[in-house]
Amino acid sequence: MTTTTNSPLQSQDIVSFQPFTSRVSSEFWTTLRNYKLQKAMLSTKQLPIYGQFSCNRPRARYIKQEGEEEESNKESHSSNSHGIIQKSWLTIDAPSSLGFEAFGSDEKIEDADNTTSQSLKSDWVCVPGHIINTNTIEEFKQLNRRQILTDEGLNIKNAIWSGEATRNPSLLFQFVLISFGDLKKYKFYYQVGIPALISNPPDTYASSIKPLYQNYTAWQVKEIVQKSCNYINASEPFKAAVFAATFSEDGGFKPAPLTSWEEVCRNTANANEQHSGNVPTIVFIDPGSSATEPGWPLRNILAWVRHQPCSPSKIRVISFRDWNNTLTGRNTADQTAQYQSLVMDINIVRPGKNNNLEPDDIQVVGWDRTGSNKHGIKVTDISSIMDPQRIAETSLDLNLKLMRWRVAPDIRLGEIASTKCLLLGAGTLGCYVSRNLLGWGICHITFVDSGNVSFSNPPRQPLFEFEDCLDGGKPKAQCAAEKLKRIFPGVISEGHALSIPMPGHVVAKSEIAKVREATEKLEMLVSQHDAIFLLTDSRESRWLPTLLGTKHKKKVLCAALGFDSFVAMRHGIIGQEVVLNSTVTGNAPNTKIRLGCYFCNDVVAPQDSLSDRTLDQQCTVTRPGVAPIAAASAVELLVSWIQRSAAHKEGQDSINDNGSDDDDDAGSLGKPPHQIRGFLSGFHQQLITGQAYDKCTACSSVILQSYEQAGFEFLLNAFNNTFIPGPDHTKPPPGYNYLETLTGLAKLQQDADQWLDQMSWDQESGDDGVDDF
Repeated sequence: MTTTTNSPLQSQDIVSFQPFTSRVSSEFWTTLRNYKLQKAMLSTKQLPIYGQFSCNRPRARYIKQEGEEEESNKESHSSNSHGIIQKSWLTIDAPSSLGFEAFGSDEKIEDADNTTSQSLKSDWVCVPGHIINTNTIEEFKQLNRRQILTDEGLNIKNAIWSGEATRNPSLLFQFVLISFGDLKKYKFYYQVGIPALISNPPDTYASSIKPLYQNYTAWQVKEIVQKSCNYINASEPFKAAVFAATFSEDGGFKPAPLTSWEEVCRNTANANEQHSGNVPTIVFIDPGSSATEPGWPLRNILAWVRHQPCSPSKIRVISFRDWNNTLTGRNTADQTAQYQSLVMDINIVRPGKNNNLEPDDIQVVGWDRTGSNKHGIKVTDISSIMDPQRIAETSLDLNLKLMRWRVAPDIRLGEIASTKCLLLGAGTLGCYVSRNLLGWGICHITFVDSGNVSFSNPPRQPLFEFEDCLDGGKPKAQCAAEKLKRIFPGVISEGHALSIPMPGHVVAKSEIAKVREATEKLEMLVSQHDAIFLLTDSRESRWLPTLLGTKHKKKVLCAALGFDSFVAMRHGIIGQEVVLNSTVTGNAPNTKIRLGCYFCNDVVAPQDSLSDRTLDQQCTVTRPGVAPIAAASAVELLVSWIQRSAAHKEGQDSINDNGSDDDDDAGSLGKPPHQIRGFLSGFHQQLITGQAYDKCTACSSVILQSYEQAGFEFLLNAFNNTFIPGPDHTKPPPGYNYLETLTGLAKLQQDADQWLDQMSWDQESGDDGVDDF
């Protein structure tokens, strides 16, 4: 081995170290924001994360980091004689260094090797840390930074004293990140502490620091670099940053884990003292780039060495900066001179009685510096580098996620947001319902409407504008879908110009094919969605959607308007009965019922209500405030229904027959009532519960069976009010109605009329008699 005579130092030089500079990626902050909103919420519990560092890279490989200030970049580009960046980076990245598997885990970070190693960069080592994320900027500013760093130093000291750092060297490089995030503005305030134990007395050089190639031959440099790279690459990510090494008499280099340090010291002590390489050697991955200073990790490595009883008074340290260097394998003198690693000998001062690192007298340094090389708070604003559409998507449900922090921790946002909604009607109700759905994070909205935007629409229907009325008006359904996308680009919305076939509206033979196509398309749309809103402006237009929604067991909601009143209701689903808690009607306790539909309370079938009507009867004449209230009530009814369905198994939900939710099982969003009937004349509401009617013209079993058996022919009979001859009638009786006859409503009405005719009214027979008085 080539020997180098160490020139006497005029005075023992104190070892100085190049500090770390933290670099936190925008992906980290995005992940932290999501975690804070969805899981951590108001908790400020310390959470494990991890960072990475590696050998520094030549200046030509520098890449400007997102959000990095120009002044900081200029500092980063200052280089030494080797052309290497003068910054020692600790990178906190995501998802590799901040994943949900690490956040909230009670396991120690060093036990997460299997989880994290797959996402680590190939030439970076991993170090454990944790984050303290505060809820307010005031709380962040008031953190006791000195105490936090001291506590971190004690953790490192305890890891050294217990021997845990010997088994897992990454514990020597622990760090802490304190932060506050303004989640609405995507702005984060933070500081990174990378604690280092201060040596007292300070560490000193036994020989000056110099490049590796000046201390060893070209062959030996190749041996050291190649075997160090092999050892690091074969090690676990948390155990590769530092290791011991020995030299054989022929100059051979042999890496070993820190657990072999005692053996390394013993072997070198027993070797030939004339062999100049006979010094226990520590090799560490150096993220620094200074030609005159080793990197920050060496501070705690030396603290570990000082505590080992077997450590001699002098050790050799190789500051390794050539991990996976492309020069590996070359051994000419000129090429060897391009290696970046350094070598130095350091005096080891054994700890005295006053150097026990107790909490009261431990000294720790390590808070990161800002771009102006001062200790202080760093600020990063990731909104400037984010796609505006992505910001809109993450901001959409901000208010919803904040609900879970305090007022509604059990709210099921995932089930709500994934609901696909079909809006039948893109008028006043449809516009308001769609906006309320967006507010709940529901982004799959389909419109169905056959009309065009008219000049009377924009003032009352918030999705439309004056320009939409020109040239005959744009198709309402398509226009509403386009406007919804302009409001929120992430919405999945489409519009279908479709006229819903209706009972009482006769279908001519020439129109049968068109009506059949419309019916099939409507059924397809109903089957593809989870919730169906009936928002049309006539009673009969709700009949077919009610039938189809019942058949496909969808959540059907209906909103209808009067002048100063409204109704918002949900339809019962077959097979999803609820337990009726009787408080008014005297039903038997725990009676299971299916809730009724929009038509269940009617004793007449829907008929043509649009023909032969005056203008005020053709339009929906209503107080302007009624529609927004009804739309909001219908959407809130859906959301409570979804929440309730997710929390209760089928057949186990309950409802009060007076609509109230005055029980302990109401949940954070309350029990969804069956019907909400509102009256602006008295500014009050009534909650009503109604059972499904076995003679209902829209959802009864006979209607469903008839549609199942006859399909479109049954619908055509309903549309045309077709007379079906029977044993009692060969021609339509007065007031004949197909649906009423089929369901038995006609028979019920006939029986009622007969009963009334047979009644003997006392006043009629009493008039002929003599007054008793």
